[in-house]
Amino acid sequence: MNKKLPLIIFCLVFLTGLLWFLQTEHKVSESITYFPIDETITFTDAKTEIKATKEKENTIKLEVHTFSNSDQETFLRQDITFIYQNGRLIGSSNQWRENSKLLKQRKKITLKEPSLIEALSFHHAEIHKDGNIFSAQSISNDKMYVFFQNNKGSYYFNTAGNDLEKIWQEKLDARANKVIMDSLKKATDTFQLNLDYFTVLSLMDLPNYATKPLPNFSQQQTNKLIGQLSEGIYKNYFLGIRKKDGTFIKPLGSTIPFILLSKNKQSIYVVFETKEGESILLKQTIQ
Repeated sequence: MNKKLPLIIFCLVFLTGLLWFLQTEHKVSESITYFPIDETITFTDAKTEIKATKEKENTIKLEVHTFSNSDQETFLRQDITFIYQNGRLIGSSNQWRENSKLLKQRKKITLKEPSLIEALSFHHAEIHKDGNIFSAQSISNDKMYVFFQNNKGSYYFNTAGNDLEKIWQEKLDARANKVIMDSLKKATDTFQLNLDYFTVLSLMDLPNYATKPLPNFSQQQTNKLIGQLSEGIYKNYFLGIRKKDGTFIKPLGSTIPFILLSKNKQSIYVVFETKEGESILLKQTIQ
């Protein structure tokens, strides 16, 4: 037997292991993770837009466009978008890219019934500086009302401009609001939550606090809370929902989440209902 053979095998195994380690260490994976915010990096543009692309007598096609641009390249850029129809999730999209500034994505929807379509996007950047990791963030949303009128065609609008549109806006708002308020009532009963102890916000309310503080919080605290919320929602809602029995399901069909901020500033609850009607509660500690 060649005495050098064991040494050659050892060297090959060592080199293979070293190459695998180096590749693993430098691999970039998609994940929205909150890190301290880097105030020197900003989003020059971050928006979500819903556009009508094709109309027929009883069908309309929409596209949800998500766009974001940071003022400089970052280690990782990622955008996720949620799309809701009458209060329930009908689609989502995700794009990530390393060493990039700009992200663009779009999602197509076909509608055959009167609907309120709402879309919300989290825009995220991960920054590596001198051995430390930071983040930058933004959030955007849009909505569109769609209805069909007695074989006269399809109609859509963002803001009601006449009496007919105002009537449909009230109808569709009421329809979506009932879905999400019923889910909130069910969650408060299931988990015995007293809403008097919380500031209650819909997920769709979050973009309002990109430039103004949440009640009882500073703007700096608000930015941190939104960053931590985006991480939690990405990992425990966007990627899949863990049910009480421990199994995981996709979020499609679930309701728009509510965010419950405890007035004592100790915790955040995120509550919603799955497609099957199970109430889900996610909890984060405010640090």
